[in-house]
Amino acid sequence: MNKTEHLNWAKERALEYLDLNQLENAWLSFYSDLNKHEELRNHVGLQFGRQLKYAGFLNSVEEMKDFIKGFN
Repeated sequence: MNKTEHLNWAKERALEYLDLNQLENAWLSFYSDLNKHEELRNHVGLQFGRQLKYAGFLNSVEEMKDFIKGFN
């Protein structure tokens, strides 16, 4: 699977959790899935997302959804 396909797959899986209002599972799924791909595992967006999450941001379904959808 190429980088774009893998990213889209990870987004879809995470968004499914958000549809179930499972914010933490969405984040863990997205983070874990991106770490499984060689070209995505060191993406600066993952580090930024982790910092946002643990600084008290990305704590609503809408914030997380916007972050995941906007991830490139």
